[in-house]
Amino acid sequence: MERAARKRRPRSGRKKKPEKKVAEPPMHLTDGEGQKTIGLEPMEAFRRFLLLGTGGNVFTANEQFQWNEGHLDSLKVVLERGEGPLAVSTLKTFSKENLCPKQDVIFLSLAYCVLKGDGATREAGYEALREICRIPTHIFLWLHYQKQLNNGKVGWGRRQRTAVRNWYKAADPLTLAHHVTKYRARSGWAHADLIKLAHIDPTKCRPATATVLCYVMKGLPAALGLYSDKPEARRVLDFLGAVEEARTALDPADVSALIAKHRLVREHVPTWLLDQSSIWVSLLQEMPLTALIRNLSKMTSVDLFAYRESPSWTNYNTALVQSKLANRAHLANSRVHPFALLTAWKTYEAGSGDRGKLVWKPEPLIVQSLEKAFYMSFSEVAPSRKRLLLGVSIAPSTGERMTSRVSLLAAVACMVLVTVNSEPHVTVVAFDADRVARVKVKPSDSIDTVVSLLTRVQPSEKTAASNARPIRYAEKKQLAIDTFVIFNDSSGEIHGVTSEALNRYRRHSPRFAAAADQYLHSSLISVDMAGSGTTAPNPTDPGMLHIVGFSPSIPQIIAAFSRGLHRNV
Repeated sequence: MERAARKRRPRSGRKKKPEKKVAEPPMHLTDGEGQKTIGLEPMEAFRRFLLLGTGGNVFTANEQFQWNEGHLDSLKVVLERGEGPLAVSTLKTFSKENLCPKQDVIFLSLAYCVLKGDGATREAGYEALREICRIPTHIFLWLHYQKQLNNGKVGWGRRQRTAVRNWYKAADPLTLAHHVTKYRARSGWAHADLIKLAHIDPTKCRPATATVLCYVMKGLPAALGLYSDKPEARRVLDFLGAVEEARTALDPADVSALIAKHRLVREHVPTWLLDQSSIWVSLLQEMPLTALIRNLSKMTSVDLFAYRESPSWTNYNTALVQSKLANRAHLANSRVHPFALLTAWKTYEAGSGDRGKLVWKPEPLIVQSLEKAFYMSFSEVAPSRKRLLLGVSIAPSTGERMTSRVSLLAAVACMVLVTVNSEPHVTVVAFDADRVARVKVKPSDSIDTVVSLLTRVQPSEKTAASNARPIRYAEKKQLAIDTFVIFNDSSGEIHGVTSEALNRYRRHSPRFAAAADQYLHSSLISVDMAGSGTTAPNPTDPGMLHIVGFSPSIPQIIAAFSRGLHRNV
């Protein structure tokens, strides 16, 4: 039997083998100052920019964000690759989780996306406007950066008008009334500008929203004549009327009554009335925890917590503050980091601040409540679940003051104590130029105990300690460490020595022998506590981060970098 002839597929119909995609090599970006720096994938570099506010690997605490074209290099490449919607999604995540110590980077990036992105990117950016710009200050900043990116102009095309129009129309009317009276204008923009440029027609809004818009554009008398017969609008009109009455009132008792009835906030009260204790009594009732901590000194200075009868009698206002500070849910929702609470505790206890002339007599019960809140807040810190080594240089400068109330060593002790309470795998060492000593810190230790444990290593007066010493200690002891966090004053650091020690550890540690050439290997975070900026890590190593100075945002940076949020969110 003859073998059936095989049907040969025409050459034109043959399937072509799919071409293998060759991964593009990492691009070298600039750090914002024009210096060539880390080689990263563009999306990784973009996340790093959001986290640090720079394209490089140096974060400067307490430095105001000043953008330049180099900061947007990574985002530019991301958009060119067609990954704009992913960039917008990343912005939403960082905004929602409050991952950016320098919030301006969010609004700068969103402005760039809607200006330079393709159609899908612009659509995603405008749709995300309400999620990212939650308060008027945010949307004002977003427009401010659009103007800077677009040669002093802001385009008000159909998409832009629709997005801003929806921002106002989708808001709860009473919340919108709070916003337009609390945040009247910022960054060269006012609500009247946005309402006019977005062509918002009040007749196409629900009555309560239309009332707020009319108030912004024409004032309260015009708003009263619009929808005063509608119950929904009546609530908004009552609030707006209370705001206007508070602005012109002369009797503190009248303003106190308005605050209590309509939940007015500090920004609604004339400045000259903020020296009246009755005003603060009313504000305290609904005051959020972050505002409470910020205003404790002012409230104490106007005798809000003074004893009226005898030492055994507890002031009602004092008891209210104690209950707010002892509420775990309030602490969790406010996201107050223990370091911020430590600063508030020590500053309040001292009776005066670093700036200004305000002085007060601290209330002992409130001092105790701040201390308890500090230790209670440890449980609210998100762990990185990495193996950490914390190295603390015991140099003479560590005894200096970060502020007039908190020493550098106390600030570092706070970081150590928080990390020990939140992380499952932590090694703590104190070191100087001559030796490294392991320090056993228990979660139950007080901050004074941690300071005492760290200072058992007497500092050497000959030479300052190098950041390489804790890394060499880990290699010698065969410790598996994912992230080294080293606190030093950098006065004795020799350029390149720490980088060489870290690379040697990566090569020779048994834990990382199989991944010596991989990106996911041991990282180093060096904190120059003195803020001298004399030391910089290897600018081409993405696993190294250098922090200059100390501020409440530093713990957030350290935790996020350890978790790898700059790489994969």
